[in-house]
Amino acid sequence: MTVISALYFNKKGGSGAVVADEQSSTYGRKYDITTKVQTISIPDYDQPEGTEIPKICAIIGGTGSTDVLNEIAERSAEAIAADKRNIARKEDLVARIGRIMGEVRGEFVNSFLYAQFRLSEVDFQTGHRTLPDGTRVPLTRQLLAEYDSIARNPNGPLSMAINNQFLILGIDHNGAQLYNVHNNLLKPVRVKAPYDTVGSGSDLADPALYRFYKKIDREGRTDIDPVEGISALLNATIEADMNHGVGGTPMITAIDNGKIYTPDSNRSRLAMELLIGVREGYLAKAFAHDSIGGLVFGDATFDATEDEMFRQATNAKDLSRILRKYTV
Repeated sequence: MTVISALYFNKKGGSGAVVADEQSSTYGRKYDITTKVQTISIPDYDQPEGTEIPKICAIIGGTGSTDVLNEIAERSAEAIAADKRNIARKEDLVARIGRIMGEVRGEFVNSFLYAQFRLSEVDFQTGHRTLPDGTRVPLTRQLLAEYDSIARNPNGPLSMAINNQFLILGIDHNGAQLYNVHNNLLKPVRVKAPYDTVGSGSDLADPALYRFYKKIDREGRTDIDPVEGISALLNATIEADMNHGVGGTPMITAIDNGKIYTPDSNRSRLAMELLIGVREGYLAKAFAHDSIGGLVFGDATFDATEDEMFRQATNAKDLSRILRKYTV
């Protein structure tokens, strides 16, 4: 349960951002401590050591089982780090992530099936098991029906291994590209639109992002103001907040002019609160725009920006109450 949204600032220029909420949930509990966005980058070996600008970068947002997604992301980072000099394009990096997602999926599925039935996924797919002496015998109808019921159950024991998805913003010297990588379709799929959103909150985030782009002419959609882009992603996250499993402080990761920006949790939350102030009519849009730019891409501090937000508010007391979920 989550919402991950991403868009380009400038596709050819290789800039854009991914924003995610931080809430994960089970049937009985919810947790606002989940990191859903990770970055894998390969340095530019032609630049001096210590240069911040990466040669290839993938900003990865995941929806599904947090533990499984973390396993895939960490294995991907390790594999790419071990072979980074042989990865020449963003397509290579994203394809590697897709392959590792498939490997992890297979391991989880086979581990579960072996623990339950002492059988593999291939055994069920072929309808036969192989005995120690090499003899192949057919599986019973009852066993096949039980497997089919487990495999088709979206909330069953295999769902944590199967229902996982990455939304990836890949960047290299040829520009930026959004990709979808899903456990049920491991080949990365290029996203045609200038944005995408996935997860349980995407049904509300998508219309919000569509409305943002609908107001921009066709030519302008490929080169938008980075602060406007971040604001659109945060607004989409705010819209999705009413969905089960969506909430907490947003995590923002952006890349612009080759530099990666990941504001801390206080600055990220304040950026969202500035937009809530605009939506509720207490803050001027221009002030929020400049403040969000400073928080995400600049060196604006949380304390100074928060103080100025309440000074600029038409009614600081009411804004404070709204941000604390009181009815005004």
